[in-house]
Amino acid sequence: MLQGAAGSCATRLETLFHSARTQHPGHLRHPGIPAEQPPYVTMPYVIVAYIVVVNVIAPRTLRAFWQRHPHALEPLRIWLKIVQQTNFSNWTEVKAAFPSADYLGNEELVIFNIGGNKYRLIVDISFNQNRIFIKRIFTHAEYDKWNRGGRK
Repeated sequence: MLQGAAGSCATRLETLFHSARTQHPGHLRHPGIPAEQPPYVTMPYVIVAYIVVVNVIAPRTLRAFWQRHPHALEPLRIWLKIVQQTNFSNWTEVKAAFPSADYLGNEELVIFNIGGNKYRLIVDISFNQNRIFIKRIFTHAEYDKWNRGGRK
């Protein structure tokens, strides 16, 4: 998942280094660097990293749940950290990271089993916008009741 972004970033860095060495060396030079030092030596300080951030909408839903169910705090925080730092571009990548996740294609929802299947987290993932909207979270028993009741 992130390897593709890292590879793309490496390609961009290579292009920038080449550009700095051959086309416009003067404007990239820091004033404190002697003129005889090649300009590409200063380039690593210009671009440090390529960071992917996923916007998780309604994390307050998680906070309200773990206040009622304190044992859910740690597994939900782990899930939240993983999804905020991973750029999923499709369902296959989600399934690779979370093998127990289920996709409801007709409703375009993803159901995550959290905390060893003690909790069910239902989200809507917008892959093209790097956005995850938290719809509902249940204990397993609450989920079973909700699922039998027609998902309302």
